[in-house]
Amino acid sequence: MNSRIFLVFLCLMLVLGAGCAKRQNGAPNESGVISKEGSVYIGEVKGRSRKAQGISLEVGSGGDLQTVLLRFDDKTLGVDHLRIGNSVVINVEKRGKETFATFIKPDYAKLPVGVTAISTPELWALVQDPQKMVLIDSRTAGYYHQASLPGAIFVPLSMLKEKNEKALPVDKNALLIFYCSGPTCGVSTISANLAKQMGYLNVRVYLEGVPAWVKAGFPVYASREFLLSEEPILIDLRSEERSVAGHIPGAVSIPYDDLVDYLDDLPEKAPLVFYGDEHGKMLNALDEFREMGYKKVSVVAGGFQGWVASGGAVEKGSLKKAIHWQRVPGKHEVLKKDFLKAVSEQADNTIILDVRTSVETTSGMIEGAYSIPLEDLSAKMHLLPKNKRIYTHCSTGIRAEMAATELRRCGFQS
Repeated sequence: MNSRIFLVFLCLMLVLGAGCAKRQNGAPNESGVISKEGSVYIGEVKGRSRKAQGISLEVGSGGDLQTVLLRFDDKTLGVDHLRIGNSVVINVEKRGKETFATFIKPDYAKLPVGVTAISTPELWALVQDPQKMVLIDSRTAGYYHQASLPGAIFVPLSMLKEKNEKALPVDKNALLIFYCSGPTCGVSTISANLAKQMGYLNVRVYLEGVPAWVKAGFPVYASREFLLSEEPILIDLRSEERSVAGHIPGAVSIPYDDLVDYLDDLPEKAPLVFYGDEHGKMLNALDEFREMGYKKVSVVAGGFQGWVASGGAVEKGSLKKAIHWQRVPGKHEVLKKDFLKAVSEQADNTIILDVRTSVETTSGMIEGAYSIPLEDLSAKMHLLPKNKRIYTHCSTGIRAEMAATELRRCGFQS
């Protein structure tokens, strides 16, 4: 068991219907990405396991929102489209008690009538003169605050539905450009359609979204809220002398020329934010870490001077050198220390559930743990009591999260 990357998910009581009870049928909703119709599922990929050959797919909306667990095999076409966050269309068939995917394809967002797409080069040119447009990030708060496009304002779909025109500029002739997480993300096109219905005359969508922007090598920026939170590793690229004279609270001092010496201390999954006095060095650091496989990297808009000009607080004195980072656990997830406490206590009201394959468990299991491979969970779920708190685990956390979601959906409680 790899305890270094051990992810554990705590199953809390949350009954979502479906699967364990009768699933609701219905036509695709306005997003076109989260519903079920006949033998076709349209939804967002929440998890995928090659070992268990399982897919966790979020379908439905509002009160009907549910996560379903599907299987795939060597005959399933289009498995490469199963990337977390992608919206997909999945043809399925029933085999005994399990539902298997037979064909998977991306569910590309469709432009509303009267709305045109804008390309990456076109948007980059407009970013140089931001007075010509209003760039709108339609994603959820976590994505926006960690890394947004230059000058973008935060208007998620939920806010637009709630506030309507109050969330947008007063001028109905203003150029509005909406974006989200790429061509299979539907929230930017839905937002653009709502803007058109509100009477805005000049609406466009950056369909390629953040992935294309990053691939092109363009910068993304962390918000003030994100910089002041405990989530990122905030790196001051300036000389120690300049950093001591004034720095952003919480920053760690790593001069640009010394970055390579700290690679072992910078976890790939950690969100990194760079800032300094030289824009070129900030962008170079951004590019270099992207090339090394870091997925969550961004910079401070305008560097240190930009932070000061925006009214950001400044501290003086020595900066910390040691890097301490702990990933903020997601909903229903428990920290390793809490899991180990549950394992050591093995209370009567808890169950440790190992969802690795039978081959994996031959190398060893936690004493007292139950073993139900993820691929067998639907068929053997009835063997688990519903009046106990269940901790699921695997080798990386992917299957554990999928299993926990399926158990919550079927009414298992804490």
